[in-house]
Amino acid sequence: MAIGRVVKLADTPALGAGAARRESSNLSSPTKLDFLFFRFRIRCIIMSKSKKDNFVTYGGMEKLLADQTNVILNAVDERIDKKLVAQEVRILFVVDKKLAALEARIDQKFDKLITTLDKFLKRLTDSEDEFEVMKYDINRMKKVIKEKLGVNLS
Repeated sequence: MAIGRVVKLADTPALGAGAARRESSNLSSPTKLDFLFFRFRIRCIIMSKSKKDNFVTYGGMEKLLADQTNVILNAVDERIDKKLVAQEVRILFVVDKKLAALEARIDQKFDKLITTLDKFLKRLTDSEDEFEVMKYDINRMKKVIKEKLGVNLS
């Protein structure tokens, strides 16, 4: 946005008494505010030329300033809305990126936990299977001792 300062000009026939112009601080294309300022200046010139005494009434100036203020505020609101939407998009992008990283870390830890539980259950199952095999062998040995020696070990 080309924001410049308002410079008061000398009384010139083309612009009227007490006219002002906007001096731009850079050479970019005109913005909406430049256009609005130009429109306001034209209105002031028309009003001043329509009066024979070359003055603007308080009520007329108040109405012009109120209209101009509304136009400027609407333009500023539009720009702020655009910037807020852009900022919201940037924030959502960053949040999504951080959530994806967090989700990846949680998935990695969850996988590690599942692997640890699987190893533990495998060891427990192997121990139970070995216990069953040993129980079967001991029962078989008791049976052989009872048949061969006639001693009951139960």
